[in-house]
Amino acid sequence: MIPTPLPDPEFSHQAPDRLGNYGERLLLRTREAAEICGVSVSLMSQLLAKGDIPSVLIGRARRVRRVDLELWVTERLAEPR
Repeated sequence: MIPTPLPDPEFSHQAPDRLGNYGERLLLRTREAAEICGVSVSLMSQLLAKGDIPSVLIGRARRVRRVDLELWVTERLAEPR
């Protein structure tokens, strides 16, 4: 029996489930981060460009670590209104 190779996670795209969960992926696309936060892609792009939310560039693609997105939201909730 020939073992089936595992898919390369770098090239596999995990679409969100019906609840919008992106599984355990380490990095999110700008659009995905915007969807999770309930903001527009334009606003998320601005936040990333200003450095309000840490992100990484991989080639021309900007990615957001899920943990950084969650930390940013937690910090905003802790701010006095």
